[in-house]
Amino acid sequence: MPRTKKYASDAERQAAYRLRCLQTQALLGSPANAAGSSAASGNSVKADYRRWNRLIQAAGRDLESVGQEMTDYFEARSESRQEDQRGEEFSELMETQEEAQNLLQDLIQALTLRSPTPGRKPTGPQQQTQNGVGGDGAGGDGKD
Repeated sequence: MPRTKKYASDAERQAAYRLRCLQTQALLGSPANAAGSSAASGNSVKADYRRWNRLIQAAGRDLESVGQEMTDYFEARSESRQEDQRGEEFSELMETQEEAQNLLQDLIQALTLRSPTPGRKPTGPQQQTQNGVGGDGAGGDGKD
């Protein structure tokens, strides 16, 4: 039996896909061109700790959800089913999932500790003035 069509036309299906992509980009804060548009234009790539934190926290929520589903599934099985070979293999898989979740939490904490303070301006040789000269005062502005 053929499936019923969700969309009346290919154009409607494509429009729905594009809308989902835009919603995902807005949710995750990802740039429009995730392939590194700043690197392609010659600009240096900057660390985006806030974006990384959002992405990793979203992954953490997904992993937590998977863990809860696995636990619910396992607990819904009979005791004999939980103790047989397949049940023990699934139990080991649940332990691996929990370890992965703990590692991800460690990563979230590490990124949070390394992320720069909001509003902090760069200092030192990396800082540039509007004319592109370093902010160390050696720009040769003629005011010696």
